Amino acid sequence: MISDLHGNTYAVEKTLEDIKKRSVDQIICLGDVATLGPDPMGVMDLLQSIGCPNIMGNHDEFMIYPETLKYYKTAPFIIDSVEATRLSLKEPYIEFIRKFEKKLEYKISENQTVLFYHGSPDSNTQNILPTTSESELDEAYKNYKYNVFVGGHTHVQMMLPYKGSMIVNTGSVGLPFEEFVDGKEPVILEKAEYATVEFNESGTHIEFHHVPLKKSILKESVSKWDNPLSSHRVRQYS
Repeated sequence: MISDLHGNTYAVEKTLEDIKKRSVDQIICLGDVATLGPDPMGVMDLLQSIGCPNIMGNHDEFMIYPETLKYYKTAPFIIDSVEATRLSLKEPYIEFIRKFEKKLEYKISENQTVLFYHGSPDSNTQNILPTTSESELDEAYKNYKYNVFVGGHTHVQMMLPYKGSMIVNTGSVGLPFEEFVDGKEPVILEKAEYATVEFNESGTHIEFHHVPLKKSILKESVSKWDNPLSSHRVRQYS
């Protein structure tokens, strides 16, 4: 499971190289593929080349429903960055995003089921965290019965037991955060994150993976990026 690629082709390429070593049967992308990074179309080219299912993240929705961006509570330069990315995308890439799914279920057996989404099963903007209250979790998951729930969105890896199930956050390939930020400027880690889930006779096994990235390449990738976020990202990688 890969999530929150955010236009970072270098991170996506290194992640796909690492995934190949593990002989996985299926890659699933949990959304937020284009914005906040210097190469949105390059990332989508990579996704189309591997032919994986794609989940609709909130940033993906911004690309096809720009009016929803006004309800997004974040710094103005982030809003400007997202809008600049939307305006830069060629129509075939917009159409590619339109095909993303809201959520996706996998049923391996009666006792091995997974639900994939971006934020929570019914929202691609909800933050599911280790500190999320039980009442909030009950409200978010009350209509769903799966062994494993897998999302992204917060850019922080997490594994949370919940009433006999496991809630997993894959972290972020393109912009992994040191810790969850709520509107504040994040510390971006020099790695890519993803997770795998394996089903076998002994049960369900979840593993987090980290792929080291070179800061010099990350900085170079954004130094000539024509986007309102460019100067912020150069500073973050310095």
